[in-house]
Amino acid sequence: MDYYIKIDHEKVPVSEDVYKEWCRGERKERYFREGDISNGVFSYDALDTEEMNGSDLFTNPFQVSTEAAAEWEIMTEWLPTAIESLSAEEKRLLLRLYVYDESLRQISSNERIPVTTLQYRHKKILKKLKNKFEHMFFSTDKYCNVTKQTQRKEGNTMKRFFSGTKYVAAIMIHSLLILSVLLAAILFLPKMRGVQVYTVLSSSMEPVLPVGSIIYVTPCKEAFDIQKQDIIAYEAKTTLVVHRVMEADWEKEVFVTKGDNNKVEDASPVEFKDVVGKVNYHIPWVGYGLMMVQRKEFRYVLLVLAGIVLVLNLSNEKRRKHEQEDRKQN
Repeated sequence: MDYYIKIDHEKVPVSEDVYKEWCRGERKERYFREGDISNGVFSYDALDTEEMNGSDLFTNPFQVSTEAAAEWEIMTEWLPTAIESLSAEEKRLLLRLYVYDESLRQISSNERIPVTTLQYRHKKILKKLKNKFEHMFFSTDKYCNVTKQTQRKEGNTMKRFFSGTKYVAAIMIHSLLILSVLLAAILFLPKMRGVQVYTVLSSSMEPVLPVGSIIYVTPCKEAFDIQKQDIIAYEAKTTLVVHRVMEADWEKEVFVTKGDNNKVEDASPVEFKDVVGKVNYHIPWVGYGLMMVQRKEFRYVLLVLAGIVLVLNLSNEKRRKHEQEDRKQN
């Protein structure tokens, strides 16, 4: 024959001896419960649940609250300091009353001082101690308030710092992104129409084409499309040169060119086949931004700024959660 007992609503197989012992315990517990019911005794255990004990529902009237215990601890620490502010005669009176347990009548009889005088002195001492405690409490509370105000000011300063840094970093990122988009539009949109974009790197065509300008070069189908005084872009070995046409030799099929900022004409004429196109228009200084965007350092700056904004956002979110928790605790 198999024996089972219930443990946490599950049947557990046990030996016969264990089963009999368990039954005896059950009968004994049932006997005590029936006796309690007949005697009108109520047990807190009857209110036990999985979440809490039944005894937790009833407070102990003799239990001291946490606040009262903390106040008592503070008063105990401050008492020696307060007593030190009393005179020797006042200390002696308190010693006889509260340590040697003498009454005012006994002290009056021994010292030959009227009871009313002792009562007045006693009340005066207690009032003095009370004022001392209040002063100490006020000083501590004032210190706490000052500390809180200081912490609040420091928190506001840090909040303003994080907000300001985050704001500046966000402005820089947005400005750089807008600049990148504008430069990309300036660079790639003309290329969709077959126009080539170059950056001026030398001062040979100043002041018409300052260094750092971007120029738009339109390819020419025929050399006859180029007239005298036009600015052309042509290949000179491995370099692209932008100079003005001074003369055109249609028989030799060459152009005589010169830089506006140069004193003499170019030594070698430009053959028609080396001409890339004619410069139709330009935008000053934008070439510097174009060169900057194409550099690797620019991408690193964008990544660093994005990282700063991300860290500041996370720090701001963490600080906001701490502030909310502090408000809930207070």
